[in-house]
Amino acid sequence: MAENEVRAGRLVQVRRGAYVLADALDDDPYRRSEQTAAAHLAAVARQSGRPVVVSHTSAALLWGLPLLGRQDRVHVLQDSAPSAWAARDVVRHVQRISPEEVTTIAGIPVTTLERTVIDCARSLHPRDGLVVADAALHAGASRDALAATVGRAATGRGV
Repeated sequence: MAENEVRAGRLVQVRRGAYVLADALDDDPYRRSEQTAAAHLAAVARQSGRPVVVSHTSAALLWGLPLLGRQDRVHVLQDSAPSAWAARDVVRHVQRISPEEVTTIAGIPVTTLERTVIDCARSLHPRDGLVVADAALHAGASRDALAATVGRAATGRGV
């Protein structure tokens, strides 16, 4: 049934078993790409068999921070190793996260704004990480919380 709606142009598939109404998407290609990426990450979060927290560039997307390029893969944090059958559209970062670094946006567990900045700064090209950090500061990120987050990650990769 859904395949017929996709062929007719009424639905857009964002992931296996997950669709959005085509007429709910913006005509602007950049905005449309952001909207489908957000729907994709919402589908991943809801379809995941174990608890995950949306992180890195996927969290930046939810926070409305500017990103370069398409967001085809969803980044999540989880506390155990992924199975051998892990989905290819998901990047799983295995690490524990403190409860104070998790919040919820639209019902989706996501890293806090400050943790998102640090994850992006550690994993993106420095120029792109700087863009995310600057936008987060303009959005109200706390410099003290950023410093504390860096302090907790002092021995981690990319610090």
